Amino acid sequence: MSARFGSPTRSVGRRSAAVTWLAALAIVAALAAPSAAQLPRRYLGMPLVEALARLQEQGLRIIYSSDLVHPDMKVAKEPTGTWLHDVLAQLLEPHGLAVRVGPGGSLLVVRAGPPPVTVRLTSPVAGEVTTGEVDVTADVDTTEPVAFVDFFVNGWPAARVKQPPWSARIPVPDEGGSCRFTVVARTTGGGRASDSVITRRVVHEDRVEVALRQVFVTASYERGRGGSPELGVGDFHVYDQGVAQPLATFGRGDAPISALLLIDASESMRGAELQAAFDAARQFLKKLSPEDEAAVMVFADRVLTLTPFGPPEPGLLEGIDNTAASGGTALDDHLYAALRLLDERPGRRIVVLLSDGADVTSTLTAADLRWKVERSDASIYWLRLDRARGERSFASAWRDVAGNDREFQELGEVVEDSGGRIEPLLPGVDLGRAFTAVMAELRAQYVLGYYPRDLKRDGSWRSLEVRAAPGVRLRYRAGWVDR
Repeated sequence: MSARFGSPTRSVGRRSAAVTWLAALAIVAALAAPSAAQLPRRYLGMPLVEALARLQEQGLRIIYSSDLVHPDMKVAKEPTGTWLHDVLAQLLEPHGLAVRVGPGGSLLVVRAGPPPVTVRLTSPVAGEVTTGEVDVTADVDTTEPVAFVDFFVNGWPAARVKQPPWSARIPVPDEGGSCRFTVVARTTGGGRASDSVITRRVVHEDRVEVALRQVFVTASYERGRGGSPELGVGDFHVYDQGVAQPLATFGRGDAPISALLLIDASESMRGAELQAAFDAARQFLKKLSPEDEAAVMVFADRVLTLTPFGPPEPGLLEGIDNTAASGGTALDDHLYAALRLLDERPGRRIVVLLSDGADVTSTLTAADLRWKVERSDASIYWLRLDRARGERSFASAWRDVAGNDREFQELGEVVEDSGGRIEPLLPGVDLGRAFTAVMAELRAQYVLGYYPRDLKRDGSWRSLEVRAAPGVRLRYRAGWVDR
């Protein structure tokens, strides 16, 4: 007997979708910036060495030599950036210096000059009609050895080339409409450059332009039986709006992953728990494959650290794993921001949240999160640090005890609606094992693809049901928004 998790669209309540969208834009743009308390208000006239030291104290892993940064150098112009990386670049620019990303996410101070690598797609060209298989070719100009060149089609990996000529023969998805080709070149020194073009595809008059819809399904046995069932394409039946859909694609665990690790560093995580969280996150990064990508957001009542998306190297946490726990928790706000950051990422998108869920300062609510989850393809895995009931029930400036308990429950429902799950964890539990279990589940998921029929593009909710053999329990997204 199969089981479906989730529910149809619910009303956002007192906030309209438009207000929610504007709030999300404000969170992504503003929360990721350090607060005024974090940034010194005046750098002008300060020794450059001291200014760099202040940025290092705030989490930037800056590496420079005394040959480039002299003790007598002074900050010549007050920086106007809000992101720490922008502040660093503005401090260096008047001295003929620049910053580039090095191994493990380090920031290297170098002499200003041309970037270590540039890349340009030479074939196909923008607007060209592409069909069948096409030769995709790139020009790479570099001052460092090239590690590899990746080609993507509509955000999905298509080929990796490790030596010139930088070219690959790639099939064009037969979906009609436009097609986006992207090339990403990486050097052995950590340099990165990319380029994209959008081509056209032939759409026949008797066809409707639709996009492949992918459903990620976790299968397990019912009644406590261990292990995962081995199922084939004939074992699954997909129903969109109650109508059976023929499967166009079928796979298992082979879709690349874009993961955002969202780590709560509020006051309630002070001490060994936060360090254990960083250690577990490092183990999780080791489990990702080279084709995957990851980013890390450490938050409290504001963003404490946010890394860009990049290769899942354990060094991604270097320089931020000494972040001190402080402040309250704005869980809903930052979970919403994490979903927004994943909107444009390729592959299978997931948020791995580590928090006790005691939200005291968020502006958004679980209802706002539900609205976003229904319009996102990302799944949420919540590693929830459960505490005694008395520690979780509390009143805050926004809600009374009953309201906060209700928010806590609704947040759990939203997580399950996303197709992810909650992993309750007691204090002192092995967090590394919990992170590893999430990765094992992702690698064992089935990926079902179908072409939806009768699309209306009107923002309506389309319910989704997946069935399998009796005795098999399935978990997946409850549906999606037709837009």
